[in-house]
Amino acid sequence: MKAIGDLGRARLARWRPVNARGRSWAFLAVVAAAEMVVAWVNPLVGLSLHALLLLGWIPLVVMEPNRRERDLMLGLILAPLIRLVSLALPLHLLSPLASIALTAIPLYVAAWKVSRIVGLPAKRLGLEGGNRTGQYVIGLAGIVIGVILFQFLAQPPLTDTLAASDPMTAALVLVVFAGFIDELIFRGLLQSLAYRAMGSPGPLYVALLYAAMQIGYRSAAHVLAALGLGLVFGTIAHRSRSIMGVSLAHGLANIVVYLLMPVMQARFPLLISDMAPAAASWPVAALPLVAGAIIAMVVVFIAGRLTSMAPDAARKSGP
Repeated sequence: MKAIGDLGRARLARWRPVNARGRSWAFLAVVAAAEMVVAWVNPLVGLSLHALLLLGWIPLVVMEPNRRERDLMLGLILAPLIRLVSLALPLHLLSPLASIALTAIPLYVAAWKVSRIVGLPAKRLGLEGGNRTGQYVIGLAGIVIGVILFQFLAQPPLTDTLAASDPMTAALVLVVFAGFIDELIFRGLLQSLAYRAMGSPGPLYVALLYAAMQIGYRSAAHVLAALGLGLVFGTIAHRSRSIMGVSLAHGLANIVVYLLMPVMQARFPLLISDMAPAAASWPVAALPLVAGAIIAMVVVFIAGRLTSMAPDAARKSGP
């Protein structure tokens, strides 16, 4: 059976007009187009496009002869799966917190299964390794990122609903079922596979895919923020060899945006309203994002220095 599969892949490779890397970029374009349809045309039509993409993509994965390209193509099925789960399940009948949690659970299972198939151990997923102090520093930067994002994105979706929820439950859901699952899939699994298959363009590809998945918010600012954070978090995860810090930063940023800042805005309306830039003023709105990028780069530098002093490095440099 293995010989038949190898023969089929070899024959398919002779006539395919587009190589695996080109198909991956085409996959990104179709995902972005499907997300646009979901946001501005009809969610059911967009859902159908994601389903068709998934069904058409699986045979290409099976027939791809190159192992690294095949692994990446397999991992990419998580992108349409995210939208299929979020739109196909009757989540509108549940509270926002329950919807977030129930969406994440099947994605955790899918990510685990894909990682097993492609042979990525926990360390390659970024679940082990890295300097603990450095990861805490990276994680705490999420508070600053959250404040910046709250200003840059004005009033994010679900802010009022989540702010009215039980704070501890909402914080737990935002960290475990929103922040961590995103980082596990995009910075842990997909970035590792993309870097192995594409080389240096891999992290950029994953950041663009992550940004494309935010098109449903119908906000250019949201997509740009996702792209910027995707690049920054991807760089940090790659250099620190761990997603724990960026997962904590993502979770804390969610808490600040959806829970902390709305409460502060209610108690100190003049202070928070003065901090927020006008939505129509793009040059002014971009300033917090630039400042956040500079802060994130400083965090990358600190994390890199702390990582170089990790026990593994110390053992290698020891006598």
